[in-house]
Amino acid sequence: MQAFFHFSRVFSVFLAGGALLLWAACGQRDDMQQATIDNLNTALRLERNAALAAEVYASGVEDKLGASAEIQKPQRIKLQAASRLLRAVALSETLHARMLEDLARERGWKIDVPETSYPAVHDIEVGVRMALQGEDFEGAVMLPAFIKTARAAKEEGAAVLFERITAAEREQVRLLSEWLNGASDVLENRAYWVCQGCGNISDARPDAACVLCGAPASQITQAE
Repeated sequence: MQAFFHFSRVFSVFLAGGALLLWAACGQRDDMQQATIDNLNTALRLERNAALAAEVYASGVEDKLGASAEIQKPQRIKLQAASRLLRAVALSETLHARMLEDLARERGWKIDVPETSYPAVHDIEVGVRMALQGEDFEGAVMLPAFIKTARAAKEEGAAVLFERITAAEREQVRLLSEWLNGASDVLENRAYWVCQGCGNISDARPDAACVLCGAPASQITQAE
């Protein structure tokens, strides 16, 4: 009988310890889920900001092109390429924001992103460098951390979406860097296409499905 009571006490302690570990694990997972929700809102805010910034920069370039007939041809070619690229970036970031919003609604997560505005940038190279720095930080540092947190929270849908946006941001970094370093003869008549499925930007006319999300070529449109 004494052995039975001893076993009962040990078994009770075992169950209590297991329950405590399960509670701690669930609590940690809940913390990770809230962190993922917070991260989604951060990503959404930055995507909206980036879309607005690209639109502002593109408008500034177009105003400059329209206001002066004295811009030399090499500079005019480069500015025209900047306008097309920035319009593509604006569309890409708008699509990313929409994808994040759709995921939040699907999961029943609260969207808490304040409205924002973006000042005009008169030096287009400064604007492009600012955009490049932002995209580089998101693709190299911020989003990989968000992916890790989402997987810890077992939020695979968020992790996959963050991965897709990361890949698109890295392509934007390549294209923005190319514009900064490219000569006018390289950028002349350069066009950009944006996948409506994932926001990926390509500088080659699509003849097949999107390399990032598999959307058909018919869903990849040229940015104007």
